[in-house]
Amino acid sequence: MVGPVYDDTAFALNCSGSLNGVPHTDFMMTAITMRRARLSWHGLDGEGVPVAPDSSGGFLVRYGVQPVELKASIRLPDAALREWTLILEPGTYYFRVASLDAMGNETGYSNVAAKQIE
Repeated sequence: MVGPVYDDTAFALNCSGSLNGVPHTDFMMTAITMRRARLSWHGLDGEGVPVAPDSSGGFLVRYGVQPVELKASIRLPDAALREWTLILEPGTYYFRVASLDAMGNETGYSNVAAKQIE
């Protein structure tokens, strides 16, 4: 049994035995390529100076394949987080991060960023 795979990897499986009394070995090799989007963020004041956003409820990362329709999301309840990595299929993805207040309401959101996953 293999646990979660978080990085590009290759592995081989060998199976030995006999078929109708004849010894044989089966061999299989598999390569796994992880496609990642690493997001990072910080708040900015009106003059572009980094500040801590009101994120006592954490962050909400929205993403999707259409910039105006970000259908998928992941809630990150840890207000100390400033980056997250998503594993995605190939394609162009769009992302937006929102800070959440203690009640879980969006208090501000980033611009939409795009990334090509190959």
